[in-house]
Amino acid sequence: MRCFLHVTWTVHRDNIPALAKAGRLKAAGVLAQLLVVRGPDYSTPDAPARALLAMAQADLDERSARRAGGSANSSSSSSSSQAEAADGGSGAEGGAQEDVLELADASEWPGVAAEDVLVTPHEARAAWRELVSQSALSVQQVG
Repeated sequence: MRCFLHVTWTVHRDNIPALAKAGRLKAAGVLAQLLVVRGPDYSTPDAPARALLAMAQADLDERSARRAGGSANSSSSSSSSQAEAADGGSGAEGGAQEDVLELADASEWPGVAAEDVLVTPHEARAAWRELVSQSALSVQQVG
């Protein structure tokens, strides 16, 4: 007696934007961990990590809103929309809203010694834009 198991994995077209957003948030989390040198007692996100995660969340929320809202909002440039998202999204972190650094305006990580900086705020913004750009191309090829 033969037994064949045929498994087909399919992605519903409806899930691609949600999967892409979840993947980008996970990637932002990895990038946030690489910003500064941390000691062995590191357990909660610090100011640099919170700033990057807030910027990423705001940027992705704005992209989702633009996609859902239609073409009227999609005419804005991506660089200005990312800056606006970082400004408007800093309060979205709930109880930590007063602690979130404005990444769009930051030139250094506050409270972090220069020798402990691995990725500057400018480099973090550039890396995020590159990640979103490259992942958007990959998602378009899937969709």
